[in-house]
Amino acid sequence: MSLIHTVILWAHSFIHKGYSYKVDVNDAALGAAADISIYFKMPNTTARIHCIYQGYASDAATFEILEASTVTANTGAALVIYNRDRNSTNKSVVFNNATVPLVNSAMKDVTITADGTQIHHELFSDKKLAGMTRDENEFILKKNTNYVYRITSRAAGAQAVQLTLNWYEEGV
Repeated sequence: MSLIHTVILWAHSFIHKGYSYKVDVNDAALGAAADISIYFKMPNTTARIHCIYQGYASDAATFEILEASTVTANTGAALVIYNRDRNSTNKSVVFNNATVPLVNSAMKDVTITADGTQIHHELFSDKKLAGMTRDENEFILKKNTNYVYRITSRAAGAQAVQLTLNWYEEGV
């Protein structure tokens, strides 16, 4: 009798545990100098959020990750956070920018009055933004801190853009 062992990567194991999440935004006709963004805030707990990103643009664009931005409360539109294990009832610990913040909530296109610290900046054009490779693009996000992931169009006219975040939550 032989024994067969299945081995999966550490990050992938969080999908099976029900602690891996996804959110995305897109715009089929983003105007010149306009942007799309995803906002959420980390809890003030020992939970560690390991986040990777992926983006696309049909023309020239800039991608940024902003840490500790100043954001106007109750702006933007709610995004659905999907648990990547569709059988799990676990909810994400991140929350939105409401006056009374809602857990398991991210926002798109919030009003940013100060960028905060730009911890990543990338220019790209007519291609896939780097992202989605954990070794080079994962950030472990700081507790009790908000983040804005933003793509800004640098094209002269309208273009199609997409931004996706995937993360797992360790220590929840």
